[in-house]
Amino acid sequence: MPAGLRNVAIGGLICGGGIAVTVWTYATAEAGGRYTLAFGAIIVGAIEFVVGVAQLAGDLRASGKGGLFKWIGATIAAVFVAGGLVIGGLHWYWNTTGYLISRIDSLESFDVLYKLSQRNEPAVIAALIARLDQPGSYAIAETLGRMHATAAVDALIAALPKQDNYGRLKFVWALGDIGEARTAPAMLQAIASVKYEKSDHCDNACVEGLENELREQMGHALGNLQDEAFPELVKAIDGDSVRMRIVALAAMQPILARGHPGVAAQFPAVMPRLISFLDSGRRDVLKNAANALAISQNPQALAALAASLSERDDGRRKAAGEAIAYYANTIAILTGAFRSGDDVTRLGGAFGLGAAAMYWKEQKYDAIKLLRDALANNDLVAVEGAYLFFIRDGKEAAIAPMIAVLEAHGDRE
Repeated sequence: MPAGLRNVAIGGLICGGGIAVTVWTYATAEAGGRYTLAFGAIIVGAIEFVVGVAQLAGDLRASGKGGLFKWIGATIAAVFVAGGLVIGGLHWYWNTTGYLISRIDSLESFDVLYKLSQRNEPAVIAALIARLDQPGSYAIAETLGRMHATAAVDALIAALPKQDNYGRLKFVWALGDIGEARTAPAMLQAIASVKYEKSDHCDNACVEGLENELREQMGHALGNLQDEAFPELVKAIDGDSVRMRIVALAAMQPILARGHPGVAAQFPAVMPRLISFLDSGRRDVLKNAANALAISQNPQALAALAASLSERDDGRRKAAGEAIAYYANTIAILTGAFRSGDDVTRLGGAFGLGAAAMYWKEQKYDAIKLLRDALANNDLVAVEGAYLFFIRDGKEAAIAPMIAVLEAHGDRE
């Protein structure tokens, strides 16, 4: 075989193979994953191909067969064009909706589902719904949630009771992502039905911890629902299950934060119940109730929290202080409490100011200054807030003045 023809053949194979590898790995790579760019093979093959063409052209001209050279060149060009069209056609086909749907159950299902989630088409949603009853269909549910597929709500609700604990979590999150208020009862029922079995490696305390953690994760999805779900959450806080009460109280908070007029209109009827939870012996109930009251920005709710700053119960006082610090629009309530004549109320205000100093961006420096000035004046009560901010936040420079305040009051421990 002439050297020119051999180089054309070998160069074409190497270059074409490099292009094929690049296109194939790109088409099959996971979303955001890696693919192989075979630029070495493409460049080397192309150079050898061009050299071969030049050699072949010289040989054919020398033999007076220039016409044959043109025919060979046209044939080679046609082969490359046809190859490019075939590869391009395969790449297009691999990304068609029909092909992707056929690959949902393949080993590349996660990549396929990601691509399908970008196509909110009735055929895609119907194909995904049809697979919700399959084992391990939580990835299907996640995809429908990412698509905000309202057409899948009834199917998700129907398949929800059949899931294991992990599947329930994914299905509940999918319903939360879709956001329809009518899904709240099914989501609450799924959260309530979470159950782990005791084993040699997990005693009763372990089981309770696992169940509570999973319920809390599932409960976050409730906060994504439309504001019309608020009445269902109100029913849940009035139920017998303390755990479900905590879940519902936590889910109320993002809904209240959105400030929907309809929710604001319903809140006064719910508020007395939330205020009554401030007397709860359970810290998680107390804390979530206080947060919900503060988020509402309702004047009566804030007044109830301000009154709690004077409570002898340390847990209630601190929960109220933190709720006001994190969620109220002003620290005036806390500064007023800190400047009062009652030491218990001042303790509540100091703790709230310490929380405000840690997290607030706007008025945190006012809180810090107030606490520092009080420490400089040997104010023992200020140590409560100063500890929360200066010590827990890692500011060791405050240790010396705090010790000085304690020693000034005769505490050497």
